[in-house]
Amino acid sequence: MISKTQSDKLNCTTNLRFTRNARTAWEIVLRSVSSRFKPKVLLPAYIGYTDREGSGVFDPIEATSSEYAFYGVTRNLGIEMDPFEEHVRSGKVNIALVIHYFGFCRNDMNRVRSQCDEYNVTLVEDCAHTFNLGLKGRKLSNYGDFSFFSIHKYLPTTCGGILKVNTARFDLEPHRDLEGAPTTVLEQYAISDYEEIYRRRINNFKLYESLLPRHEGLEILFELKGEDIPQSFPVRIKSGRRKDLYFYLMKKCMPTTALYYQLITQIARNEFPLSYEISNEILNLPLHQDITSDDVSRICAQIDEYFQVHSKAV
Repeated sequence: MISKTQSDKLNCTTNLRFTRNARTAWEIVLRSVSSRFKPKVLLPAYIGYTDREGSGVFDPIEATSSEYAFYGVTRNLGIEMDPFEEHVRSGKVNIALVIHYFGFCRNDMNRVRSQCDEYNVTLVEDCAHTFNLGLKGRKLSNYGDFSFFSIHKYLPTTCGGILKVNTARFDLEPHRDLEGAPTTVLEQYAISDYEEIYRRRINNFKLYESLLPRHEGLEILFELKGEDIPQSFPVRIKSGRRKDLYFYLMKKCMPTTALYYQLITQIARNEFPLSYEISNEILNLPLHQDITSDDVSRICAQIDEYFQVHSKAV
């Protein structure tokens, strides 16, 4: 019989599930696959925590009693492919997590996908910093069997996550109480102009690139490439000056963040020294859509002033 009105709720939809936050989405993945096998997760050796918020990626590992191992990261927070592939081939892991740090992917995701397919490893993309759902033709978030996002890292909400499902191999667990996204988050998601948000973020990134002083103690971590939609403008501050510069800018009413400034203790310092080196130097400058070109100019001028004063003091 021909239907008078549309009724199929799954027709012409994307397979997204809205969650309380990104870590909830990740935990749902771990709980769901555990109905088929005990999760043994391969993680990047660059995972942070704070006393107030815990660890967004590692807390669900502990909550689900999942086994885990780590692979190293490169200087631009990409995957060290040789140890990654060694772990995948070993048969000792069945889930691999790839994190696109700060909105940048510096990995050969086709190679990662191929390795996971060959050795029957479930691939999950952490896109918490890579909110590219509003754009056509983007590949990030589509390589993994699952990917998850953090709404509040891109939109003016206090919480909100998304789980994107790209596989039919697993039946997802239903939400538990309080695991869904609040209505206010869904409303903000629905009304947001993503093209404009991305345009402003990319323009602010380019402005930082052009205005930041080229001091020896400051290293810009990334250059923009094709699919990059930056969550922040990450730099490395050398010679133990990161904390000092952080508070210097705070006193000027220019708050920054230092994402992953503390690593989880499960990452061994002697095994992954580069992770700790980056963690000790990372500083994330704000470039969200509310930041103006004047804001960027003022921040860059204050950073220049800081290095000039510091160099004179030396």
